[in-house]
Amino acid sequence: MNKKDLSYKKYFGSIEPSIEDNCLFGRILHIDDQIIYEGNTVAELKSAFELAVDNYLEYCEKTGKAANKTYSGTFNIRTGIDRHKRIAVAARARKINLNEYVNMALDAFEEKSVQSAQRIFSGAKFGISGVALSPSPDEGIAIMDTALIKPVRKTKIRHKN
Repeated sequence: MNKKDLSYKKYFGSIEPSIEDNCLFGRILHIDDQIIYEGNTVAELKSAFELAVDNYLEYCEKTGKAANKTYSGTFNIRTGIDRHKRIAVAARARKINLNEYVNMALDAFEEKSVQSAQRIFSGAKFGISGVALSPSPDEGIAIMDTALIKPVRKTKIRHKN
């Protein structure tokens, strides 16, 4: 969960500004259904999010539709026979189970990604909700999605003489 996301009954919601409507809005994240809520203040938005979650769960119960769950904490991966064998042997050599080994590998990868992002953005002038602006080599600004750690688009800044 992003520190700027809302959380209620194991559901997560975004917080976004609408400049045009002069309000805040968001959507319930990580589910297949599109559920949007809005408010004029953070407190109103939080209440609207919680009401949206409650209404969604009530709707699902009334209609018999299974409510989408966000994350269960488990997932299956296809890794191939050879890799499966190598990591099972490596886990056993460390006297841990395969799940612990895979979780350690994921944690190490995530930490490396964070360190890479910190190196990339060490020269950044400012950041915006999951997006950082970083000077690019061609005197423009590279807008980076910090979750994906890759350029999203470049915008050249032209100076008036």
